[in-house]
Amino acid sequence: MREPPLLRVGGQAAGAVDVILKDGGTLRLRPPAAGDAEAVLAFLQGLSERTLYLRFHGIRHVDESLVDPIVDPDWVERGALAGWLGDRVVGIANYVRLRDPAVAEAAFLVADEEQGRGIGTRLLEQLAARAAETGITRFVAEVLAENRQ
Repeated sequence: MREPPLLRVGGQAAGAVDVILKDGGTLRLRPPAAGDAEAVLAFLQGLSERTLYLRFHGIRHVDESLVDPIVDPDWVERGALAGWLGDRVVGIANYVRLRDPAVAEAAFLVADEEQGRGIGTRLLEQLAARAAETGITRFVAEVLAENRQ
């Protein structure tokens, strides 16, 4: 099995990376591990019904079934990054490889109170870099027409 790709910081491999947001704040990005399941669940439970609707294209009951596909990514069939402010998850980006091995479906979620700071952009940049190391050259995503963000 292929080793998971590592984020690059100044050419150096790193398990986590700090990125600067457009308001000057700092966000730590790293893959969510099994031990982060509680923090990821708390993040999902803290989202507004509107945000959940836009992400999951309908209202869903938030439970562990939403967390399982996110934690411990294998970086072959699926990848995921969590954005952390201190010990709190404020964003998640993940992908699932499609039949065409060069294409993956990507999805993003950012905490309601943190939207507009560039968290989604930073998650996309870093997720795309890791995906590229596994041979993924294109992301696709389904977005509701009403989701202008």
